Amino acid sequence: MKSKQGGFTLIELMIVVAIIGILAAIAIPQYSNYVARTQASEAFSLFAPVKLATALYYQENGKLPTSNAKAGVGDFSGTYISSIELGSKGVTTITFKEDHQGVSTAISGTSFTMVPTATSGSTNWSCVSGTTKLQYLPSICSEAKGKCYVVSDAGTVEVPCD
Repeated sequence: MKSKQGGFTLIELMIVVAIIGILAAIAIPQYSNYVARTQASEAFSLFAPVKLATALYYQENGKLPTSNAKAGVGDFSGTYISSIELGSKGVTTITFKEDHQGVSTAISGTSFTMVPTATSGSTNWSCVSGTTKLQYLPSICSEAKGKCYVVSDAGTVEVPCD
């Protein structure tokens, strides 16, 4: 009677290790991109009060604010966001923290801007990628032109850019 031993051959084990290595080589960069995109999305939740304050300032004064103080908002920072600063003509620069503060190296220390266009009582916003690579920003920042939004008492609505 022959005894049959079970087990895997060395070739079979090496094939399994190779397959796991290939999957890891694909998954790790994709996960890093996912982390960067998730961290970048924090900017838009922190930007919401600035966006609203800018629209209200425009409705009350007929011009766009040139600083956070003029818009009536303080300095904003978050877990991954270093600052949100209103500048000339309401252009808002959003800057990410450095990587040693828990920010993905893909977006660490980079920035992008939100550019308002105020017309007829509404404020439209366009996203400009700046030093932040477009692939890490949410889909509202498109390569061609950006997407615009109207801010009103009812909420924020996406509209075609002029």
